[in-house]
Amino acid sequence: MDRRTFLKSAVGAGAMATAGGLATPAISQRAAARTLRFVPQADLANFDPIWTTTFVVRNASALVWDTLYGVNDKLQPQRQMVEAEEMSADGLTWTFRLRPGLKFHDGEPVLARDVVASLNRWAAREQMGLMIKAIENELTAVDDRTFR
Repeated sequence: MDRRTFLKSAVGAGAMATAGGLATPAISQRAAARTLRFVPQADLANFDPIWTTTFVVRNASALVWDTLYGVNDKLQPQRQMVEAEEMSADGLTWTFRLRPGLKFHDGEPVLARDVVASLNRWAAREQMGLMIKAIENELTAVDDRTFR
């Protein structure tokens, strides 16, 4: 017997009633229900993935904060905050341009200097960031939308 058949049966209904009214499975919700409810495995104390590396914070912050790049369903990099990138002929200098219209929660624009500060903060605590910092010559904001 599969789970759906069990839950639809009188035995399944009786087991659920005996257990004190467990949460209703999604298969019995109204077709028009459009609210996604997510219950993490632990309490969420903050949204700062740099301060702590717990999965609950990592997962929640991925839903809240923009990143320079994301990945698609095939795990291929996709631009998120970045509009364009350019690499020098020798491959040593990378220049990134932020897409227009990026704003913080208070309506202030996201500037390249904010990205530089955020990357430096991340690189000071995260292992991949520490490795990048070890080979990096410079990370700087060129203008309001460009960093190199």
